[in-house]
Amino acid sequence: MKSFRAIVFDLDGTLIDSAEGIMNNYRYVAEKIGVQTPSDAVLRSFIGPPLRGNLLRFIPETQVDQAIAYYWHSMIDMRRGVEQTKVYDGINELLLSLNEKGIPCCIATNKRYDVAEEIVVHYGWNAFIKKTYGILPSGGGPTKTDLIRRAMAENGFDEASTLMIGDRRHDIEAAKDAGIACAGVLWGYGGEEELRVAAPDYLFRQPNDVLSSI
Repeated sequence: MKSFRAIVFDLDGTLIDSAEGIMNNYRYVAEKIGVQTPSDAVLRSFIGPPLRGNLLRFIPETQVDQAIAYYWHSMIDMRRGVEQTKVYDGINELLLSLNEKGIPCCIATNKRYDVAEEIVVHYGWNAFIKKTYGILPSGGGPTKTDLIRRAMAENGFDEASTLMIGDRRHDIEAAKDAGIACAGVLWGYGGEEELRVAAPDYLFRQPNDVLSSI
């Protein structure tokens, strides 16, 4: 396996299990807007892809901006963005090991930057994560590809030695668009079938497997 000298992590479904909070955010939006709440299966499919696109699947376009405001109220003011999350087993140990090996790590997420940064602080990852990159409060760009490219440019990561790690096909596609290697994780929300179709360079079944690529 190729040796890598920098890692860009996705957040939801890769470092943290945030399903409870994210699904509750969408339920809150549906209630406030007055539309039918999507099924649990559909709500789980929303974890990872961009917010605005998800909302357009069940909210009229004319109400999407209001829906985004409700979503952030649920996540931030109602504390679902932090308090209804948990770290996957083995992630803290993985981040510590990468830090000890001198491997710099960043996060590129479709979550709002300030919420993602609060999660990093909440779990004490400041020493392990160089910088966190996320979306705008409007729920719009930058894209995941843009975030990866920014992380690489601002931190001096080389394309040939940087690995993107995520749990959804969107992460794999973004990494390929950014010109870097990519790995899918099987403990997140995408599942093995989705990831194999996206054709990542590597598949990791548990966090400790990441160390074999370094």
